[in-house]
Amino acid sequence: GEGEVPDFKGSNVRVLRSGNWRREMKNPKEIVLVAFYYKTFSFSQKDYKSLAESLRNYAKVASVDCANEREICKQEGVSRRSLKKGAVMKVYPYKGHNAPIAFSSRRKLTKISLYKFVESNIPSFVSLLDSKKAGAKFAKSPNRIKIILLSNKAKIPLMLKALSKDYHNHLDFAFIPKNLPNPKKSLSENGIDLTVKGSLPAVFIYQTSIRKNKQYRGALRYDEMKKYLKTLVKRMKRSKDDL
Repeated sequence: GEGEVPDFKGSNVRVLRSGNWRREMKNPKEIVLVAFYYKTFSFSQKDYKSLAESLRNYAKVASVDCANEREICKQEGVSRRSLKKGAVMKVYPYKGHNAPIAFSSRRKLTKISLYKFVESNIPSFVSLLDSKKAGAKFAKSPNRIKIILLSNKAKIPLMLKALSKDYHNHLDFAFIPKNLPNPKKSLSENGIDLTVKGSLPAVFIYQTSIRKNKQYRGALRYDEMKKYLKTLVKRMKRSKDDL
C-alpha cells in the first residue's frame, strides 16, 4: 500500500544500496526507473511491483530508501525536503549517456503515467516509414537484413523499440504506421513486397543480399521474437564466416 515501509522481496523491483548502486547504474544495458523515498513509500507498492513486471523486458525498475542510503541520494540530488511530497522518480538513460530525467512533479503519479514516462525514454533504432520517401530511403539503405513491422497503430510499439536496441548493430528495423499505402508502395517498387497473410500487425524479414522477403509466422511477443532474431543473427555471422 501507500505510506508503508515497502517490501519488494520476490518482485522485479531492484533494491539499490551503496553496495550495488555502482554495478547496477554504471553502464546499464537498459534504462532504469528509480524511485527515491524516505522510509515509507508514498506510491502504491502493488502498482510499482506490477509496473516492474510489465516493463521487465524493456527497463529496470528500482528503489532507493534515502533514510538508509543518504550518500546515494545526496549524490543524485535528492534532498530530504524534496521527498516530503512523496517519492521522487527518475529515469536513468540507457548506457548512462545522459543525465537522469526526473518525472515532472506537475504530472499525476499513476502506474499509467509512470509507464508512459519510461516508454517515452526508451531508445529506439526504428525507422518510421510514414511516407513514400521514407520507404524508398529505407529500402535502399545498406546491405543488411531488414525487419519491418506493419501495423494499424500510429506509435512504434515498445517491443520493436526494445528489439531494435538489442539488435540494431546487425539488423535494420522499420515501422509502417496506420497501414499507410505510400511507404508500402515504395518498398514494393524496390522489391520488398508486404502482402500480408492473415491480420495485422505483421512482421516481414527481408534479406537484401538475396532479395528475399518472408513474413514472420511466430508469436508477436518480445521473448519469441528475440529468440528468432538471435538465431537469425547467428546464422548471418556463420554465413559471413563461410564466405
